[in-house]
Amino acid sequence: MEALLKLFLMVATLIWLVPAFTQHAVHVPRNGVIRGIAALVGIGVVNWFVWTGITVLSLGVIIPLNFLTLGIIGLLFNGLAFLAIGRLFPSVLYVRSFESAVMAAFVTTLATWLIERLI
Repeated sequence: MEALLKLFLMVATLIWLVPAFTQHAVHVPRNGVIRGIAALVGIGVVNWFVWTGITVLSLGVIIPLNFLTLGIIGLLFNGLAFLAIGRLFPSVLYVRSFESAVMAAFVTTLATWLIERLI
């Protein structure tokens, strides 16, 4: 039950909060819940591949570097994940630019942190 509530809150974040904070520069077209879930899964998969690939290629240097930059590098990688899904599947997630993708990643990160703290 807890996992379903978290999923619902994350989809709600992607469908309502992200477009509000990015002034609709990032949004799920036609506000579909299924499209929102697909976008979240896609972002998660891309994010996992990017982090794994970069960590292996940099021989683990990226992890302390992310710590030293207070998570800015992680935020940029999350923005790249948003941008990749937006470019690969424009009918699932519309992303106007890299800057809006980073802003969406920031909003999603804050919402995830808040959801984890409350539930």
